[in-house]
Parts: sequence; C-alpha cells; structure tokens
Amino acid sequence: MHKFLIIFFLCFATISFSQEESINNTIPNTTREIYIVSGIGWGFPMGEETKEVFTPKFSNILGANIASDKEFLFWYPSIDFLSFNYNQIEQDEDYPYIIKKSKSNYYHANFSVGIKKQFSQLKLYAFLGPGVGFMSEPRAEVNHETKVVHIKNRLRVSPTWRTGVGLDYQLERFLLFTEMSWSHNFRKVQGVTLDAVILFIGLKTDISRIAENVTKLISG
Repeated sequence: MHKFLIIFFLCFATISFSQEESINNTIPNTTREIYIVSGIGWGFPMGEETKEVFTPKFSNILGANIASDKEFLFWYPSIDFLSFNYNQIEQDEDYPYIIKKSKSNYYHANFSVGIKKQFSQLKLYAFLGPGVGFMSEPRAEVNHETKVVHIKNRLRVSPTWRTGVGLDYQLERFLLFTEMSWSHNFRKVQGVTLDAVILFIGLKTDISRIAENVTKLISG
C-alpha cells in the first residue's frame, strides 16, 4: 500500500506544480465539463489470507467526472460493482454449514475529489476520497426434510477509502480511460481486511451541453 501512496503523491505533485502555467494559457469556458464514466475491469484482493476468501471476477464501474470552479480540480462520485469468488472460512452461528466456491458482490460507493493535467490529447489525473461499501456474503440454509438448500445473503456495511491514478485519451466527445486504484474496507470480512487493487478501462461520455440545456430549461 505504501508504494501505491507514493505513486499517488508523485502524480499529485507533478500536476500541482504545473497548474499556474496551465491556468494562464487556458481560454475561458463557461460550460462546466461533465462526463459520465462507464468501464469494466477487475478487483484484485491483496494479501494471502484475503485471497483465501476472495478471488477476482469480472467487475464494472459507473460514475461521473464533474469539473469544479478551479480548472485542475474535479469531483468524482462513482460506484464500483465488484464481484468476487467467495470461500467462507469462519463458522457463522446462525448457519451450521460453511459455503465454498460461491460468489460475493461488493458495491462500493465513492465520494472522491481529483486533480488533472492536460497534455495535448492525454490527461493525467489522480483522486482520493472516502466512501461506503456494501458486501453481500452468501450463507447456506439446509432443509433436511425437503433436501433443499437455500442460499441467503448477509449484508455487511463498512466505511471505505479509495485512492487512484488514471489516464484519459481524447476521442472527440468521448474519453478512453484506464485507471488503477487502491480500495480499503475498514471492517473485516471473514476475519480478514479487504484491500483490493482495482483496474478499470472504459469510456467517459461528455454530457456537458446536455446538462447545461437541462439547467437552463429548469431555471426558465
């Protein structure tokens, strides 16, 4: 995790150092940039004990990049829809059976702030912020009379923290992006801390003018 934080702060320092020149050379634009973020990827649990419980499955992200009044800052609310292969390792007093080779869903709502720097068609950005995670853990309920197994999900809620870096490539009104982030769940699951490196690729769709027109329509 320390290596990841070093990478983040190096990106932060690089972008911040160049902000004064960027602002002086920028043509004023009254339209606030808003991009819808949609991507696919994987969440990789870190740590040997954690990997005994969780292994990665196909995941995706949905969010928005919203420009602030300061050109180099933006808001980055998002939801990570992470899926994991799941192996129960601790006995649950409410369920006598331990479940293996099942699936767990992790919905991670993030409230991040980011900084960015434009290099021609490329944009480097970094972000961090708190969030909240919703983890579903499968449990097996067995009816011995009917010989039927019902799978039920136990929901765990936890505060979270997410930090990351990314790269955008301009494609007219779209941005092709790739990003890597570190997610930390403050509540243990099956006795382990869920730290994950998350990799996403996808598109960011520019809806700035649509949002502006809707705002004008509402305001009359």
